Amino acid sequence: MRLINRLIAALSQITGCIATELSEKCCATLVDAGAVDILLKQIPQLNRGIPDQEVLKQVLYTLQNIARFPNVRPVLANNPQLVNTIFQELLRNKTDMFFIACEILKKLCESEEGRGFAGALGHHIRRLASMVRGLEKKVELDKRNGHTEARKEDNLRRLGEAAALYHLLTDK
Repeated sequence: MRLINRLIAALSQITGCIATELSEKCCATLVDAGAVDILLKQIPQLNRGIPDQEVLKQVLYTLQNIARFPNVRPVLANNPQLVNTIFQELLRNKTDMFFIACEILKKLCESEEGRGFAGALGHHIRRLASMVRGLEKKVELDKRNGHTEARKEDNLRRLGEAAALYHLLTDK
């Protein structure tokens, strides 16, 4: 419990200190310093425990903030490990990290280089299409079975994000 409390305190400290939300220059400096590779090395080392998932969320938030700026997007889009890792997290997670990963991929698709990586991700795009079909079925079942409003809303939101990303990647 003490370790979890220390981790939560450290994460809140890091969240308060990271300036990526405030400045394009900070994000460019992070990218130039090799922060993307450091963050990517952390992701495979994380497990499904709550503390590790909080670290993963912070890593994804940092990457999302970096992807907001057009001048550093090409660096991210040209990193096949990053794109692959983000896609894996998108397909694996059902929590907030799904939406963060989806947002990162959407931002990357806004750059010229990002549009180019879509063709190299055929297997991920097929899995995304399968996810969209599965979410469509879940939303339909939620409507028929009268599940809770929160569950319906979450599935509908996930469907919207996944479908928008799929259409962006496939131009359909």
